[in-house]
Amino acid sequence: EKFRDNEISRNGGEYSLEIKKKNRMFSNSISLGKSPYSQLDLAFWVYGMRMDKEDDVTFRYKFDSQDKFKFKIKLSWGKEMKNEEWNQVRLKIEVPNEAESVSLLFIGNMNAVNERVYVDDIRLLGELLSQSPSNSPSFSIYPSVPPSKYPSLYPSFVPSELPSEFPSMPPSQRPSLLPTAMPDNLVVIYEDDFEKSSGSFPEKFRDNEVSRNGGEYSLGIKEKNQMFSNSISLGESPYSQLDLAFWVYGMRMDKEDDVTFRYKFDSQDKFKFKIKLSWGKEMKNEEWNQVRLKIEVPNEAESVSLLFIGNMNAVNERVYVDDIRLLGQLVAS
Repeated sequence: EKFRDNEISRNGGEYSLEIKKKNRMFSNSISLGKSPYSQLDLAFWVYGMRMDKEDDVTFRYKFDSQDKFKFKIKLSWGKEMKNEEWNQVRLKIEVPNEAESVSLLFIGNMNAVNERVYVDDIRLLGELLSQSPSNSPSFSIYPSVPPSKYPSLYPSFVPSELPSEFPSMPPSQRPSLLPTAMPDNLVVIYEDDFEKSSGSFPEKFRDNEVSRNGGEYSLGIKEKNQMFSNSISLGESPYSQLDLAFWVYGMRMDKEDDVTFRYKFDSQDKFKFKIKLSWGKEMKNEEWNQVRLKIEVPNEAESVSLLFIGNMNAVNERVYVDDIRLLGQLVAS
């Protein structure tokens, strides 16, 4: 009740929710009932007043009694959000197995006491498990029974053609970074979305703060952190070069910060420098940036190791790496 405000409301109503400077606006636990949902489809509207480019609101969520709220999106004014008008936000959230409830959290980050953000017309849908994306019905979880004159954000059954922020499929079935129909001379050597702990990167680097395509995990790089893979076997195929693709996501990175990528083959003593990723230049904060690299393979190389090195100047700056895919180009016969 303490978050309700009658300053402004959408569609001729009387009330909305108000977020003030440094305000944390959280929901009570919302029951998911007994239906087995594969993902949630959350929609809401936001309205900013006197917000500038230094201001933002972040949205987080958690399931059941998880300790931490997980970051989902940062809404920035002067960029995608506009002042003095209602902006719709729509998000996809993957549901863990046997989850029974979800909690929502909005955090204001404004630098003046008269800056405000209002949230209205929240609707949470659940997509049932074991349905094909083309005919999977989505049922309203919250509000459970919309008022009779309440204009719906969605039809009661969400059409399959509605645009989605993320694919409505588990990580194992996500679209590939590279085309599935690859040339005959390209072979998949290694790929990982880090949803399982048995990959080539040690468990200690996995992080559930942010993940691409609605997953739960990625790899986290902190200040002065060296994040290395175990040795990745190249098998017995003679490759002339490797084609490496991955995605990176920066949080609070500035123009003084960067991450370098290095690699080495077999038991070479030193990792070889390949690229430096700089923020405020080619890399952008709060969004996924794809990186694709070509690496020449020495004769008779049997394995490769990957290394990411963080060079940040503050403890709260982070870079996340997700959806790594390594291809090998066969030597021409």
